[in-house]
Amino acid sequence: MTAVLAIDFYYQILVIADCRVSWRGHATLQDNLQKVYPLGPTGIFAFSGSVKAARAILQQLRTQARGSPLPPSDSDIASDISRSARVAYSSLPLKDRHPIELMYVAPDYGAITMATENVTFARNVMVRMEQPDFSPIPQADAVRLGYARDYPMENIRLNRDNLLNAGLDPLGQTMLIGIAIGSFAPNLAKLAPTQVGGLFSVGTATARGVGWRTYGPINGLELARGRQIHTDRPQLGTPGPPQDHLRIRP
Repeated sequence: MTAVLAIDFYYQILVIADCRVSWRGHATLQDNLQKVYPLGPTGIFAFSGSVKAARAILQQLRTQARGSPLPPSDSDIASDISRSARVAYSSLPLKDRHPIELMYVAPDYGAITMATENVTFARNVMVRMEQPDFSPIPQADAVRLGYARDYPMENIRLNRDNLLNAGLDPLGQTMLIGIAIGSFAPNLAKLAPTQVGGLFSVGTATARGVGWRTYGPINGLELARGRQIHTDRPQLGTPGPPQDHLRIRP
């Protein structure tokens, strides 16, 4: 099971997602599954649950978007995700229609409210979707998938509010992200320590674009071709079916 947490900082949205996957029918855990993806100019898509269903939905999204113009707003992208998810999920064999949650968060490039030298403010789109109808459900302050639903919202709001002023300049944003990851990620890992991994992909969505960072124990990250990447740490048996892998790319 996954833990994905998206926190609304008003001028940016911070997304923290673990990388662990357990394979249905296989006694194995792996720590290199990518569950968060950039989608649109300013958005981040994430999933929790069935890897096979998520892959079908992502493939349907790519097919639907190919050759199409950019939608007017991120709200339209959220609607596109919902439609693609319904089509892809309903096309799966009944035996593969396992539970899955989706998330889409983005500062809406179609609704910029103010731009300053250091930060740009926009209306933030934060929605959660769930099988089988995948209707976009607006979320306030944070979106929680998987085990992150057990993270108390009052704690999220308190930590968020204490960090708000720190991110209003470039140096402060870097510090804010570091403190937030150091606070939220270990707590997410403790919610279900047998299934939620200690390696995390971290996305930052702003009205100026999406950025990525990694968080994890030193021995969980390796330097490859000059970049930090998550490494596969298989446990308790052989890896799951290669066709189901959605790996983090270097």
